[in-house]
Amino acid sequence: MNDIIFNYLYGDDYHVTGVELEDSNIVISVESLKTKEKCPLCGEESDSRHGAYSRRVQETPFANLGCWLFVNAHSFKCKNPGCRMKVFNEQMSFARRSQVHTYRFIILALEIATNIGNETSSRVLSRIGAELSNDSLARMYKELAFVDNLDVEEIGVDDVAIRKGQTYLTVIWDLNTHTLLAMLDGRDGEPLKEWLMAHPKVRLIARDRASAFASAIYAVRPSAIQVADKFHLVKNIIDRARDIINKALPKEIFIKCGAILDKAPKRVAIPPVVDPELFAGMQYDNSLLLGEDGQPLEFDWRNRDPDSLQYQEQAKSRMAKQQLIRAMQKYHEDNPKVKKCELEVIFEVSAPTVRKYLAMSTDEINSLDSTAEYKRRDSTTMGAYVNIIFKMLKDSIDAKVIYGYVCHCGYTGNAMTLMSYIETLRKNNFPEQKAQNPMQLIQYSYPKDVEVVSRNSVTKYVLTCNEKTTLNTDVGKHMELIKAKYPVLVTVGKAVHDFYAAIMGDSLEALDKFIEDYKDSEFKPFCDGIEKDITPVRNAITYSVTSGFVEGCNNKFKLIKRSLYGRAKLPCMRYKCMLAFASNDPSFNLWKLVLEAI
Repeated sequence: MNDIIFNYLYGDDYHVTGVELEDSNIVISVESLKTKEKCPLCGEESDSRHGAYSRRVQETPFANLGCWLFVNAHSFKCKNPGCRMKVFNEQMSFARRSQVHTYRFIILALEIATNIGNETSSRVLSRIGAELSNDSLARMYKELAFVDNLDVEEIGVDDVAIRKGQTYLTVIWDLNTHTLLAMLDGRDGEPLKEWLMAHPKVRLIARDRASAFASAIYAVRPSAIQVADKFHLVKNIIDRARDIINKALPKEIFIKCGAILDKAPKRVAIPPVVDPELFAGMQYDNSLLLGEDGQPLEFDWRNRDPDSLQYQEQAKSRMAKQQLIRAMQKYHEDNPKVKKCELEVIFEVSAPTVRKYLAMSTDEINSLDSTAEYKRRDSTTMGAYVNIIFKMLKDSIDAKVIYGYVCHCGYTGNAMTLMSYIETLRKNNFPEQKAQNPMQLIQYSYPKDVEVVSRNSVTKYVLTCNEKTTLNTDVGKHMELIKAKYPVLVTVGKAVHDFYAAIMGDSLEALDKFIEDYKDSEFKPFCDGIEKDITPVRNAITYSVTSGFVEGCNNKFKLIKRSLYGRAKLPCMRYKCMLAFASNDPSFNLWKLVLEAI
């Protein structure tokens, strides 16, 4: 049975002599039955054995156990007297002469590593019983020989970012098979020129509106048919339309009683909603909380920020005051005959201040190092609830529930003031409890009788050209009113729809009419750009070719790039991308690619 399975996988030239389990690895002992072999240099067949040797080759794992082939193979003498290869080893059907991995193992490793980094792939393989370092994976990729298709006739060209704003590549795709043909450094057009010179049969190129690509194509292949991408053309006019609308409309439009307000209404605070059933069984009053000794528990109720500008200025003022008091006391001690009225003139202070400063003790002067502790005023609005808040915090009750309970007890003041007071007591007395940002608990909203329509939603409604797209009905019911207030929406919307109809239609006259109608309007820069690149734009209408698949492939490239987590260097990433996109070609065969590479 072992021979039946092995011969099915590897051919009839081998015989299984044993299967053992060694250190969580399956070791299959195999003996070669070959009696002759062709010389790898001259190709002459030889049946003259020179000797035998052993090889250990890693096979794909089985049941999460590593699998190794221990092969007893032969070496042969070359019978061709003129051949420099005197002795050579036999060629096995499952691995090359110097390879320590079978073809199947290499294919498995490449498939796993295509969309993730080599280091991660090495770890994944180790989990299923395989042993392969990230460096070995990198060498496997470098050995792959992707054949450059010099006969390609139709291509798509675009740029992709390795690091946005810093490093870019020019990518070239086969327009028919959607396979990746090349990844060139930079996007200034020079690498594209060199590539086009090496591929003389290219006759049709789908591209975006990049001027660098256009210049490169005109310089090297002026006869080639260039087709501007419809998606980018529509995007260009929409971007121009957005700029016009953003200058004319505010970010938010406020509608009240069927009229657009000239100014934004004032937002009102919406306190958190608390279920009254949570208060069942709660009996907190504003009496002082007593300790085990029967004395009231002291707690810090002050809202202080030592890092604030106010406290920093107060600290400087107290330091200056200390220096003045000490200077005055020392001067009076050194000059006991100086009268107090003279001290008033020398230190520029009043008589009561002189008497006060001379009478201060050392401890009183040193106490100026810290902020004065003021007496709590229970007569304030919050004073009637401060003990309730402290008791509930001590019982680790959530801030929203405390807010609701205090309101339940009769608080009718400002919501933000109450939430800020709760957070101050928590921070000063129970810092281990979770902080609650009052701004996150108190929501601010416009009055209920005011409807808010964003500029972005209006722009999207006006510029949407695809009839299958569902429009926002909440925006649509106000569009007539908004258009009457901002007439620019009518002209801009008409321009975008006219261009969309022209570029998606089959009439070149419609494109000419659009340029004629809008070349002296706010769309003049867009029309000028169309006229400079008029032939590819006309081709976009005439030809059914589109580079939409290029954008899709670019998105797939971004996924591969991000999955590598920045760990794959550019050459390695090129190999990964070439292999990932090669599967788009129905004729692609990874097994054949691996065999040809090795």
